[in-house]
Amino acid sequence: MERVAVSELTSFIDAWMVILALAALGAMAKFFMWVGSVNNDRTSFKEFIDKIEKKLDDLVRRVDDIGNDVAGIKGQIKPAATSGQSPVQLTDYGQEVSNKLKVRQWAA
Repeated sequence: MERVAVSELTSFIDAWMVILALAALGAMAKFFMWVGSVNNDRTSFKEFIDKIEKKLDDLVRRVDDIGNDVAGIKGQIKPAATSGQSPVQLTDYGQEVSNKLKVRQWAA
């Protein structure tokens, strides 16, 4: 009888060991699946950040181009020809234009 009890106990322990081993394998499989998922998310996030970085670089380049265009236009704008709101009071530039167009002779 004693041998039967020991044999049953050994079978019982073996069954539990198999169950625990399967549970441990399942937990390890889940863990490695989770690690793979995290790595996949990190890769996707890195791709997303790279896209944003490229777009920001393009935006900065465009803003620089706009700044260069504005600087070019600014260089082409002539100063005001009149002083204040009065067309009678000419600035130095206005005097220069008036002399080149010979406005005094035309007005006479």
